[in-house]
Amino acid sequence: MGQKEKGGSWDGIFLFFLLPTVSRCSIVLLHTLCFLHAAATALAKPPPPRSAIALSGEGELTPRDVHAKERGVGKKKKRPTMDALNPMTEAQRLQEEQEIRERDRKRQLEKEERERRAAREREEAERKRREEAERLLEEEKRRIKQEEEWRRLGTDTIQNLPPVPPSIVSDGLVQAWYLDDETSKPALRIASLKKGRKRDTPLVSLQQLKELGVVYFNINLNDFSIVKQLVKERLYKHTDEVHISQTCKDDTFLERWFQEHYNEDEQIRIVIDGSCYFDVRSKQDKWIRIHAKVGDLFVFAPGLYHRGTLDEDDYVALYRLFRDSPRFAPFFRSDARAESQKVRLNYLMSLKKGNVATELGFR
Repeated sequence: MGQKEKGGSWDGIFLFFLLPTVSRCSIVLLHTLCFLHAAATALAKPPPPRSAIALSGEGELTPRDVHAKERGVGKKKKRPTMDALNPMTEAQRLQEEQEIRERDRKRQLEKEERERRAAREREEAERKRREEAERLLEEEKRRIKQEEEWRRLGTDTIQNLPPVPPSIVSDGLVQAWYLDDETSKPALRIASLKKGRKRDTPLVSLQQLKELGVVYFNINLNDFSIVKQLVKERLYKHTDEVHISQTCKDDTFLERWFQEHYNEDEQIRIVIDGSCYFDVRSKQDKWIRIHAKVGDLFVFAPGLYHRGTLDEDDYVALYRLFRDSPRFAPFFRSDARAESQKVRLNYLMSLKKGNVATELGFR
């Protein structure tokens, strides 16, 4: 069949060239019009897809179509999906979700830590503010108290110190005597609160106390001019006030006060209420007991062994003056280093010269 069609075509071409020129032009024009009509018809209605023709069994495939089908030319490619572009297993997806949750948890923890740190900083700032306010309040209280003390001490005018009152043998401003052996014992007992005067011994005069380094003044509590003079001339810097009794102070304080000791600095004690005993060592290392009452002012030399105790009235209020810090550290006689300290050696040297108070500059 194909050969017959092919032969017929060549016969037509041969006959075409045998026709006159005019006839050939008419035939060419006719074929051209047919071709244009067929092209317009094809553009108006495109033929069905080749794949559809193949599936329906309509029409036949040319060798060119078969060759193209074998090569895959003209085959419509499928659009790749997201899963095809980013293949991920279920385990990977779960791991990624776990990592996301872990990052979110860490960010939440960091946020909570920042909030806690900010809260701590605010609390610290508030604490410092309260401490500063308390410090300023304490400073104001100390300033007010200091002003009250200076007003109590009187005028700033420094006057010459009055002379030490004359010594009294029996009836005078202050009484002092030698202690008996029972009261002299170092342990604090009920007997320690009694007079404990040794029999057949005279009273100790103020001159004898002065030679030991105990300087005595009697003052009017409404006029602290003498105290003011002492503070200014002898460079006292600190003061305080203590109230002592068996109920107002603990037993530890009373025991420490009764322990034999000396101080490195000169100190002043003023009785502003009640009464008490001060015991000092004599030149023969015997105890001398001084009965201190309201208005009595005593200056104790540095290096002088002494102690204090309540009397049978069981109450005393003392106004204390210190040259340096009031947190003084006494040297107890039980300490092996006490006798070798410089302040103690200086005291013994002044005692040998005859009058410790004079060596200290008292008149």
